[in-house]
Amino acid sequence: MTQMSIETISEVSTSIIEQINSSFDVFTIVAHDNDHTPFQVVFLVLRNVVPLSDDEAFRVTQEIHLDGKSVVYKGSKEHCHKIGDALDKIRVEYEIY
Repeated sequence: MTQMSIETISEVSTSIIEQINSSFDVFTIVAHDNDHTPFQVVFLVLRNVVPLSDDEAFRVTQEIHLDGKSVVYKGSKEHCHKIGDALDKIRVEYEIY
């Protein structure tokens, strides 16, 4: 049995996500944690721009903070870019798949 590194598994899973998303025109935006954007600011952007409920915005913000990243939205490419624009304004890095 061939063993794969965590990086390889991550690359393969990212590639699979991209293939699935592109075949259904569904895109995913993943936000990454940083040391300079306050928790409350990320929470407010997720609540107001995605939009998420207070509970869901808190859960996703906490996941970003504790796990280093989290999926914040799955849907249209246009809305992913709208969310990305808001994350850019608060200096939160993200990826769109």
